[in-house]
Amino acid sequence: MTETEPINALTLDVGHTLLFPAPSLDAVYREIAQQHGVDLPGDDFGDRFAHAWEKTKQDWQGLVYGRTHADALAFWHKVNRDVLPPHTFPNDLLEAFVGSLYEAFAHAPRWRMNPELPELMEACRSAHVPVALLSNWDVRLRSLLQELDLVTPFDVVVISAEVGLEKPFPEIFRETARRLGAAPARTLHVGDTWADDVEGALNAGLRAAWYAPGQDHSPEPSSNIPVLQSLRDIIPLVSPSGSRPLANA
Repeated sequence: MTETEPINALTLDVGHTLLFPAPSLDAVYREIAQQHGVDLPGDDFGDRFAHAWEKTKQDWQGLVYGRTHADALAFWHKVNRDVLPPHTFPNDLLEAFVGSLYEAFAHAPRWRMNPELPELMEACRSAHVPVALLSNWDVRLRSLLQELDLVTPFDVVVISAEVGLEKPFPEIFRETARRLGAAPARTLHVGDTWADDVEGALNAGLRAAWYAPGQDHSPEPSSNIPVLQSLRDIIPLVSPSGSRPLANA
């Protein structure tokens, strides 16, 4: 497969690529904490969450988020122990707080969709490029996508908790391409996490682009991986009239 052959399938990450907490992660944390009688100190919950989430993922044994609600709650309980300042909640109240967060983020009002998605989907339909969602997420995702009317627009939806596979391991990328009926080497994956999305896709034989608004270069400046500021930046990559070569190795 040569780099000049056009892309004929697209896979998209979900969290922080298509969906974002609404109105913000910080705002939801504070609202739920107040429901439990606690005013959260500080204003750095976004950074604290990102650090705790990454640390918990690295330390976790087995499938991140698991395959059941109990598995997922165990993961998120560990994350939130690191997110929250010490002694913010006693143990019994922390469990209730995490449960309330878990329920809140299971539903559409706590999420906003990337407003550029409809334009991208229309361009893919016009180019006859099938599109899959490919996400590391827990068992809440499919019902959340249904609430947001984001299942039927996609040709395939692959969720780690449902298939027992996760990014960055090659099997989940190849399985998604298989379900799309596409060759991995002619499938483009786009996501916001360099290791899981970009390196994972490349190791599976797919092509990759990094969704990173505000970044002007990749973590590996010598690579030729496109750095996307917008979902609209995907359109020339999948459009027969505007596509440009993308390496898949």
